[in-house]
Amino acid sequence: MKPFVTMIILIAWMTSPATAQVIQQPVLGVNSVQTVVSVPDRGSAFLGGVSRARTSSNQFGFSPFGSSDGRGFSNSSQRVFVTIHDFKEADRQLLSAERQRTETFRNRRARNAWHQISKE
Repeated sequence: MKPFVTMIILIAWMTSPATAQVIQQPVLGVNSVQTVVSVPDRGSAFLGGVSRARTSSNQFGFSPFGSSDGRGFSNSSQRVFVTIHDFKEADRQLLSAERQRTETFRNRRARNAWHQISKE
């Protein structure tokens, strides 16, 4: 009796409907521009762009539900943004601000000491 039950389960498993899986793969594209542009500091320039459109239609059967339409649009553009970083100037400003803060602190201590001495 056991072999008969096992055979029925095996047949039922083999005849079950398969489920479809859809895996959407990423679409990669490469656009390049070979040109020279002059862009000011903190400015931008538009280098170019591409636009694409497509449409498709499919008719099948005789019912109003026997058709499908598809449309696709794609846009790609390239723009450059420029910011110039002058690290030497940034260091100079930071060190100058630190020196000024230190001198202000020393002057304040000296002024407070002078007031303490003059009160006595």
